[in-house]
Amino acid sequence: MAFIIKGRDTMVAGVVVDVLAKQVNRSFDYSVPKHLESILKVGYRVKVLFGKRLVMGFVVEIKDKTDFKKSLNPIVDIVDVFPPLNEEFIDIAKFISEHNFSYYASSLQTMLPSALKIKYQKVARIVSDNISDEVKKLFGNKKELLLEGKTKEELVLIYKEVENKTLVLDTKFKKKRNETLLDYIYVLDESIPIVSKQGKGLLEYMLEINEPIEKNVLIDESGYSKSVINTLLDKGVLGVYQKEALYQEELILSNFKKNNLTSMQLDAYNCVNLECYDTYLLHGVTGSGKTEVYMKWIEDVLQLGKTAIMLVPEISLTPQITAIFKSRFGEDVAIMHSRLSTFERYSAWKKIINGEVSIVIGARSAIFAPLKNIGLI
Repeated sequence: MAFIIKGRDTMVAGVVVDVLAKQVNRSFDYSVPKHLESILKVGYRVKVLFGKRLVMGFVVEIKDKTDFKKSLNPIVDIVDVFPPLNEEFIDIAKFISEHNFSYYASSLQTMLPSALKIKYQKVARIVSDNISDEVKKLFGNKKELLLEGKTKEELVLIYKEVENKTLVLDTKFKKKRNETLLDYIYVLDESIPIVSKQGKGLLEYMLEINEPIEKNVLIDESGYSKSVINTLLDKGVLGVYQKEALYQEELILSNFKKNNLTSMQLDAYNCVNLECYDTYLLHGVTGSGKTEVYMKWIEDVLQLGKTAIMLVPEISLTPQITAIFKSRFGEDVAIMHSRLSTFERYSAWKKIINGEVSIVIGARSAIFAPLKNIGLI
């Protein structure tokens, strides 16, 4: 039997709290305040009271009834401007937690893109003059307002205007590091003995990826701390060199002309039915024109209103493939791989979340790109 919260029609959110304990390894119901009802969706991170502590949680369900017999605690606030998880990622996290003896919250954390670790602030921006006088006073002469430090009453007013589409929520970076030169880490001498368990784990991780990786990306993606990396650098196990950052917008595009498919390419192209799920192997020697066939399939997928992911086996191939794809598809392409700076990865992730691009190119991590309605990988 389900219980409706008495006194008003209330939206209920199922929240997995970020507390790693067996007895709380499930979702808990919280009421959604009226001013957040039009904003909150499945996939957002939120702040909630759990006991006497204010903790972060993940919204995994939205409903209008609860099985909890007492009154529900309300959600305090949302953490994100854009929901970092979609329902597919939440389903994957739930599957992992049920089949691999891990906490639900840990699995959800794993699904979060490392790009979100960049420090940003939530802001509201004016997009219409029809805002209330109270909100106009909050903005003063500015078109942008930081939400950090605002009272609950002020946030209620702001979120109401967001619902009315006179304001939009966005993010603003707290500070941009000077990323002209980036530190790249590589394996220098794997024969040097390592005592610590973390040090051995880090070396195994570096040997597995088998290529240099930007230091901040290594920290984000491997989970090992800066001190562990520095210890192996001091021992001479790892080495470091500096490299100028390659920003996506600085990519030099060549004029790759669109070629007509050869008879063999056409035979392969016609074998694939893009309107139903199946798996295919496209076999051809280097230089036989596989990329041209891939791009033709992707063009067809875009015409069906769907999106596509192009995975490359090595990061070193990404700039070459990116140049070809951007010549064909323009700015409808986002790049995701570990050699990008955190700032670049966040910018790419934000474009994908906002639906500004339909194609994602990258190495293995790009498979978790938050594209909607994927038609082809």
